[in-house]
Amino acid sequence: MTGDQGSASVLVVGTAAVLMLVGSAFGAGASVATAHRRAAIAADLTALAAALNEPRCLRAADVARENGAQLVRCRPGDQNDVSVTVTVAVPISALFGGTRQVTASARAGRVEEPVSGRAGAA
Repeated sequence: MTGDQGSASVLVVGTAAVLMLVGSAFGAGASVATAHRRAAIAADLTALAAALNEPRCLRAADVARENGAQLVRCRPGDQNDVSVTVTVAVPISALFGGTRQVTASARAGRVEEPVSGRAGAA
């Protein structure tokens, strides 16, 4: 029996452990990116619904919930301003148990001045 016998097994186990760790890291990153995209979409839809409906923040909470998010903050403009700024949170499972929240904000309202021509046109 030589001193090298069984060293390939250690190498295979070590390589498998590294590959599992790298795969877990990529999976966690993809999960966070997906949750952030969901939060951004929910924030956009929530802000639009809040700007178009009265009472604004009550409708915003409903739309956020319907999109799998929780309304964290809703800040309507003053009486002359129909804009609304919202922040929503989407839960995400943490890598080693528990949950975390990914947040996103959006604003919707009236455009202050009309846009003429194309963007970037000289």
